[in-house]
Amino acid sequence: MSTSTASRPRSLDPIIGATLCDRYRVERIIGRGGMGLVYLAEQLDAGRMVVIKLLAPQWLDDGTAVSRFAREGSRLQQLAHANVVQLLEHGHHGDQAFIAMEYLDGEPLRRFLGRRGRLSLQEFTPIAAQVLAAVGYAHDRGIMLRDIKPANIMLCERGGKANVVKLLDFGLAKLVDGDDEEVTKSHVIGTAGYLAPEQIKGEPVDLRVDVYAIGVLFYLMLAGSSPIVGENDGALLYNHVHGTPKPLGEHLPEGHNVPELLIALVHQCLEKDPQRRPADANEIAEALFECVPPKLLGLPDADDVSRNDLKAYRDARDRGLEPEASPPQSSSEWTKPVIRAALELSPAEASSAALPQP
Repeated sequence: MSTSTASRPRSLDPIIGATLCDRYRVERIIGRGGMGLVYLAEQLDAGRMVVIKLLAPQWLDDGTAVSRFAREGSRLQQLAHANVVQLLEHGHHGDQAFIAMEYLDGEPLRRFLGRRGRLSLQEFTPIAAQVLAAVGYAHDRGIMLRDIKPANIMLCERGGKANVVKLLDFGLAKLVDGDDEEVTKSHVIGTAGYLAPEQIKGEPVDLRVDVYAIGVLFYLMLAGSSPIVGENDGALLYNHVHGTPKPLGEHLPEGHNVPELLIALVHQCLEKDPQRRPADANEIAEALFECVPPKLLGLPDADDVSRNDLKAYRDARDRGLEPEASPPQSSSEWTKPVIRAALELSPAEASSAALPQP
């Protein structure tokens, strides 16, 4: 690969000190994944720090790895959302493919949970809402992520507060209706602790594999421990298929304020049968909105008349009666814009919906 270098100490890694495409001067390595290397770089034409992701050298001749890396850049192009890491560029420098992304100032959720353990409802809710906003945006576009986990979620600062959640790493993201066999038949790719039973068994998969992973994530956030455990990956996979999670409520301290509806929602996401789970992240978001007090989302209280009218309409419909009037709005229309509005606050407004401080 052709590179230009600045005057700086030599490194065993030829990428460090190189300038990619005359724009990105690579400073140092900041992370390693299963197939990729992540570097901190300076974008010279913009005067800002960015992140550069490269396919690790040992994977450059692997066709599947190369196509998966290219797909990550393609998926990021489709996901321009406030809660998704921003793609700046994806392309090639010589024969080396790279992805340039925004640099995020914050802390991975995995590290945060390691320090804090179980989160309170007040801490859990804004993080969960923003995760669902990002995943729901992908689901609206028919994209399943297949690698939702704390290591791929960053708590970032904006306006001096840790109040923005960003989803990272879309190397396993796939279109549900794509023509690749891997879309409908899982090859057990992903992280063992977050794999849905149908993925492990090689059955057809859809957006509900992400719903299962969200269930694992939310259980971990609220309980401080995973719903499914095992001595090794093999035992963990077996338990995902055959094991039963300990009731979430048994992990919670006496006098906790986690609503029973939220506990039930988390367990519904963890159902072995995908047909018994919520259909996608947006359906979880609607249920979450009904489970927790609006103030925890940084929202004004819903109008009591509107909420009561909607409940009366649903009750009549569910009893097979003809409702007296149309609902004030459908659940989807009623909740999504409000949740999304809460996630698009200005830095000044965000103080009322701030995430727990790292």
